[in-house]
Amino acid sequence: MDETSNKPPTRRDRKPAKQNKSRNVWIKPKYIIPIALLFILLTILISSFSGFYTGNYEKEKTIRATVKAQLIDEYFLALDEIENGFYERAINRLSYIYDQDETFTMAFDKLVEVKTIMNATSTSTQIPPTPTATPTRDTQDQSELFNRAVTQIDDGEWSLAIDNLAYLRLIDPDYRSADVDGLMYVSLLARGSYRILYLGQLETGLYDFTLAEQFGPLDQYSLSYREWARYYLLGNGFWIAAPDLAAYYYGQVVNMAPNLRDSTGMTSFTRYWLSLVQHADNMATQSDWCEAKNYYNTALLAMNDDNIQPTFVYVDEQCFFLTETPAPTSTPTPTIDPLITPTETPIPTDGTPPPITETPTP
Repeated sequence: MDETSNKPPTRRDRKPAKQNKSRNVWIKPKYIIPIALLFILLTILISSFSGFYTGNYEKEKTIRATVKAQLIDEYFLALDEIENGFYERAINRLSYIYDQDETFTMAFDKLVEVKTIMNATSTSTQIPPTPTATPTRDTQDQSELFNRAVTQIDDGEWSLAIDNLAYLRLIDPDYRSADVDGLMYVSLLARGSYRILYLGQLETGLYDFTLAEQFGPLDQYSLSYREWARYYLLGNGFWIAAPDLAAYYYGQVVNMAPNLRDSTGMTSFTRYWLSLVQHADNMATQSDWCEAKNYYNTALLAMNDDNIQPTFVYVDEQCFFLTETPAPTSTPTPTIDPLITPTETPIPTDGTPPPITETPTP
């Protein structure tokens, strides 16, 4: 027997132990596929939730715009009922509008006006009958009131003239009734036109026209002013919430009166242009490049603005690459001529409404 075989193995003779390679692996292979599936599932859930949230937001936005449009239609139906003397129906309709949307201040203001008219009417009907022996009326006072109202109309003081004529009818309904009605008609038309064209008081101007129709039909000027004011108020109903619809209604006014203002001082042209740009921005955010391009293009044709020119160029390129053909030639919803300058407005510049060419027959 060899002597070396009895010696214990030295450190050099020992074989190195196999290293455990699994210590350097962070995730075991058998867990990779389940984790990947879990990650894909989470991604799908997040995408679905995001799409669901976006869809609900757009749906709610559309519903709000639709409800607002319906309430505006109800408002104008109430105006027609007031015009025809159906005050009870108008009160019910206006109350419904305000209950549905408390921000609809026009409906609340009109509701107050109608109730005031009804209270005045009911109060006047409760006046006791005039006794048989009536004192002799002093026609000098009536004549002075009548002449004063004529002078006030000539001076453009229509509110004072209306107050004097109303008082004259109260103290003596039979005194020159046809002439008094004619002066009241002219005063209401003139005041309503002035409120709409120069003061931006669109609602009160429309109310003056409604009162004037109790004495005679509106002339062609007043009909135009009423149409402008109604379209402007319809645009206000969709302002910010639905800029494409707002641009459509403001566009109807821009064709005829780009300088028409409301109580905020903003012209119809300014609101029209801003609505175009806002809707184009919204479409670009949603990657609807061609729709955004159309609205940017219409806005630039109406008024060139260097701030949106780079955005328009980018959107135009995206629309071109998306369709792989030249950009579509379809026009946006507001089908109006955007090339309008403020000098084309038919609004008078001397501060006086155009003369009333029609006088009602008593």
